[in-house]
Amino acid sequence: LWIPAGVLFILQYAGFAVYVVFRGFPSPVSLALGIAQTPSLINLFVLGLVAGSLSFGGAYTAIPFVQVEAVLRGGWLPQSVFIDCIAVGNVLPAPLVIFATFVGFQGGLVDEGLGNAFAGAVIITLGMFFPCFLFTIAGHSLLEKLVQNKVCRWDNHKFGFDSS
Repeated sequence: LWIPAGVLFILQYAGFAVYVVFRGFPSPVSLALGIAQTPSLINLFVLGLVAGSLSFGGAYTAIPFVQVEAVLRGGWLPQSVFIDCIAVGNVLPAPLVIFATFVGFQGGLVDEGLGNAFAGAVIITLGMFFPCFLFTIAGHSLLEKLVQNKVCRWDNHKFGFDSS
């Protein structure tokens, strides 16, 4: 499967190059799905779900997505406040996706008041972390099957590691 994977890897960049030549470089707003036009609680939850699904491989992938939805497309969060969200997420001893809690708080504050701001913070945080828990629980049985598979078993003796 190395050859088809390599071909697909090269084709995605070739396809992007062809797109840029004929259509131009995509704008940042083209990343938006339009799910957070307004910072209502349901929109914040769905934004958290989608961003959490993207951030399973790393939290940095969620930053531009949430920025496009909240700042560029939705327009309910100023750029300076979003940068504050990222700064707070980096300063806290927590996962980086915790910046979404601050985004949810600001969105709830814009939409209604302080009670809705706290609800927005909780809702977007639940949406952000739910896919990670779901992927972990759903993939557990597959991971256990791989661990017990004799063909895929890691043989430490081949590499000179002592198992004791």
